Order: sequence, then structure tokens, then C-alpha cells
Amino acid sequence: MSFPPLETVTEHMRAEIVEDPQLDSQSTGYALADTRPGGKVWVCIPVGLSSEEREETVRDLLAGAFEAPNRAESAVLPGMPLHVTGDRSEWIKATARAAA
Repeated sequence: MSFPPLETVTEHMRAEIVEDPQLDSQSTGYALADTRPGGKVWVCIPVGLSSEEREETVRDLLAGAFEAPNRAESAVLPGMPLHVTGDRSEWIKATARAAA
């Protein structure tokens, strides 16, 4: 099975990939999706992944961002409906860093 280039997927999904140096190295990262129509997706991954690991992680997180209804409200952007996937503890820590 052939997948489109990751750049094409992220552009289509309005996704921004962020390498977070403070993510636990054992974590695969997390994705936040604004669930409003046309909302943006943020995919946060640890730094230092090989290109293959990076692509697999990003694709998995983007796929997961639209699956189970793990919805929350952003502490940073109150009122924004978000769908969270991946390591929720990492998301909580990152949200706390952003709010500080």
C-alpha cells in the first residue's frame, strides 16, 4: 500500500507538526484537534526521531485525532473544543507549560 507524502497529508488536514524537546523520550507525543469546522490540528512529537519513526508517529497521531471521542477543553484556549490523542499525561504537562 502506498501512502501520499506526509507533507500532502499535513497540508490537507491543516496540521502543524511541532517537535517538543520537553516530551518524555518514551512518549510518542500527542495530537490536539480543534473540532470546529475547519479547525487546525497540532501534532507534538519528541525531538530526535528518525525520519521513519517521525513519519509513523505523525501518521498514527493524525489518524487517532479523529477516532474515539476523547474531547476536552483547552486550558490555554477556553471554549475551544479539542480532541486529544496519544499520551494524555504529556498533553497535560505541555498544556501546563503553555499556560505558565
